[in-house]
Amino acid sequence: MELKLPLVVAPLGGRLVEAWVPAFWPRIHRVGPSLSSLKDDLALAVMERFEKDHPSRVASYQLPPHLSLKHVKVDTEARDREKGLRVVLKGRMAVLLEKWPRDDFWVVTPTRLAEARFAIPNAESLPLALGRRLGAWCLEHGLTNLEGFWAQGRERLELLEVDAYAPTLSLIHISEVT
Repeated sequence: MELKLPLVVAPLGGRLVEAWVPAFWPRIHRVGPSLSSLKDDLALAVMERFEKDHPSRVASYQLPPHLSLKHVKVDTEARDREKGLRVVLKGRMAVLLEKWPRDDFWVVTPTRLAEARFAIPNAESLPLALGRRLGAWCLEHGLTNLEGFWAQGRERLELLEVDAYAPTLSLIHISEVT
């Protein structure tokens, strides 16, 4: 089975390159001097994960027809009065913007923070919605900043192609369905 996944690539300076599959950040993430070698390593990691994954998750390995990488400026403040927490977020966040033809919404995935994935009604609402979502996410997880998650501004979107065997239905999986 051929899989095609979005791959984010960022040059780090010198000869180092960073590459990762946003849906599986930080587990499927590599840094090295050769993008070709990184792609091979990442493809192997995806292949191993895919073959062990539950069959119901096969859809998460499909590439949507509408996909783009956006760098969105975030300047927001979130407060939790009960906990006395104040979070000020300022920076640029790299996000994947995905849409399937029959869906009437877009899925937004911060490339280094896949757990903060959310949906928006249209692409125009992205900047405001992203700020709100990241602020809420920080409050939910007790974070005061997003250090290490902000974009460096050099990320680009590529495609990672993987040949893998489809997950098999075991008796355990069949009993979960019935």
